[in-house]
Amino acid sequence: MNHPMAGGRIESFKACTRWLILTCLTTTYFAMIGCSNQTAQDSAAEETTLTLSVVIEESPQYAGWLYSYGIEWIRCAQESTWHWPSMFSSAHASHPITYTEIGEWSWHQRILIGEEQELIFQGPLGNHRYCGLHWLFAHGGIRANGILSSLQVEQGDEVLATSHHAWALNIEFDEPLCSQYPDQTVQVSIPTQEWLEQTMVDSSPSLNTREATIRIPDFITVESPACP
Repeated sequence: MNHPMAGGRIESFKACTRWLILTCLTTTYFAMIGCSNQTAQDSAAEETTLTLSVVIEESPQYAGWLYSYGIEWIRCAQESTWHWPSMFSSAHASHPITYTEIGEWSWHQRILIGEEQELIFQGPLGNHRYCGLHWLFAHGGIRANGILSSLQVEQGDEVLATSHHAWALNIEFDEPLCSQYPDQTVQVSIPTQEWLEQTMVDSSPSLNTREATIRIPDFITVESPACP
């Protein structure tokens, strides 16, 4: 025979247990929301937006284009790994790079040679120290004037240089860039006339192409805000 007091104690124990479970679940729920919000805030704090200005100087003696594919910002910690060759003979139109990570900017655009222009590009960047840029040129399977070319240099009706393959330009900064500071601009200037005058010197388009892609870093200047 069950004692009436025992039944009351059992019901009281059950009610207390339910209250404890409900309290634990509620506390866990709000803790998870707090952690999620903090994680989102921390993630947002780890990124910033930076402006890249590319100045292409006038080159009235030449025509053609550079076909930009994408830009990767190189962190200083990776400095010893980014001295790749300027010419990639095995890279073709279907280049597998997707440029979806922070610090990898997809920029597929045909940049005309001959005209003076300034190209402004903005994108996200992680809050790190950066020591340079890796700029990939590739046509990506898109024809220009009926031609598949990542680099095309012409003078009148003569083709001085042409490249079907992708090629890369490695740009080193004189001083590291600290991207966590807002409203910063990095300017890359290409003296196109001077660059082509000194590299379009052979009768062979293939030799001119090789000379132009290898020597272009010698002519480029970069202005970037140094770390404080």
